[in-house]
Amino acid sequence: MERKSFLTISEVSDYLQLPEETIYKYARAGRIPASKIGRYWRFDVDEIDRWVAQHSNSSSSNLSVLVVDDDPMVRDLMCQWLRNVGCDVDLASDGHQVLDMIKASKYDIVFLDLMMPGMNGVDVLREIKGYSDGINVVIVTSYFEGSMMQQALELGPTTMIKKPVVKETLLALVKSFPERKRKV
Repeated sequence: MERKSFLTISEVSDYLQLPEETIYKYARAGRIPASKIGRYWRFDVDEIDRWVAQHSNSSSSNLSVLVVDDDPMVRDLMCQWLRNVGCDVDLASDGHQVLDMIKASKYDIVFLDLMMPGMNGVDVLREIKGYSDGINVVIVTSYFEGSMMQQALELGPTTMIKKPVVKETLLALVKSFPERKRKV
């Protein structure tokens, strides 16, 4: 599905789960990023995401996140979504790079592609678990069945999300992380 760049008042209302009247009042008062084109208000999705991050009580801000995927489009899209909610995001394209980065920096969450050329996600996960069991690793994959997924599950409790990644799923997971971290 192609992502729209600009939304109407009705679409922003659905997106933010706020009444249309509130969106209209905020736009007229300049309290939300909007452009008036003729008689109609239009809202840039990226600006709305940044606005939400700035005005949110979300505790996901300042989480340190590493996104590991060999597909640059997947990495960049996840990065954009995560940065828009205040996460500090680093990117890695292969297993060897991620291991070097984990040894050099502390990450709260690692989103790890399972199927990568060279060192696959299972090998990377095994190394991460040997290095530090305290890192929250989320497997990102299209392959929920098969030997690689079974091997990943055998390495211990792991969160998984399915590709193609859905923005709302990703952000809900990140938003829940500080709460789950407190319970540990």
